[in-house]
Amino acid sequence: MRVLTAVLVVVGAFTPTTQAQTARNPAALPRLFGGIGFESLKNDVPSRNGSQTLQNTYALEVVRLDSLAMRIEGGGAIAAWLGAGIEFLGLPTRDAVSRTIILRGTTHRAEKLVIGVVRGRLFGRQPIAVDLVGGIGAIFQDYELRTEVCGLSGPGCVVTFDERLNRASRAVVVGIDAPVRIVSHLWAIPEIRFYHAPAPQLANGRQWRSPDRRAIGITGRVGW
Repeated sequence: MRVLTAVLVVVGAFTPTTQAQTARNPAALPRLFGGIGFESLKNDVPSRNGSQTLQNTYALEVVRLDSLAMRIEGGGAIAAWLGAGIEFLGLPTRDAVSRTIILRGTTHRAEKLVIGVVRGRLFGRQPIAVDLVGGIGAIFQDYELRTEVCGLSGPGCVVTFDERLNRASRAVVVGIDAPVRIVSHLWAIPEIRFYHAPAPQLANGRQWRSPDRRAIGITGRVGW
């Protein structure tokens, strides 16, 4: 919230200039805007195949990610064709338990991203525009994978594998937005995003796959 407030204050400092520019050019970026939408987020993890080794079989990044994430944005124009803002992307937490006669597997996965972005308007003609978006921020990851053997040595279960990852790391994003003006002060925005963050190194020397994400989505935006 503090970051969003700071962004809006900075953007507001440019309002007198951008107000005159926007008045002359209705296809320019809004002086201030906010929006909420959804993205269909996928990762780049390949399907399981015979080339995988036992060393990476259990890493959570071999689990394909296919989630509908909520996206919140805020920002405004620095100039008629240049803007800045912040985006928040929250993925639904996933918890699952699988069981066989003697084995139990438990997985937990949660992610969110906070990104500061700059956007440049490549094309604008009412009611459609095209924006190039790029930015840097942080990805927050909370993963857990546990396997247990149950019922072989009395009641209860014995943990045979327990892998955890809880970290925040740098993330970058590039993408394309295509704002379509519905009515005055309201836009619908189809979007494409590509997210990348460094691959974390585990304590035992193994390395998780880089958490690359690709997404398509739509956002509803209000602006002035």
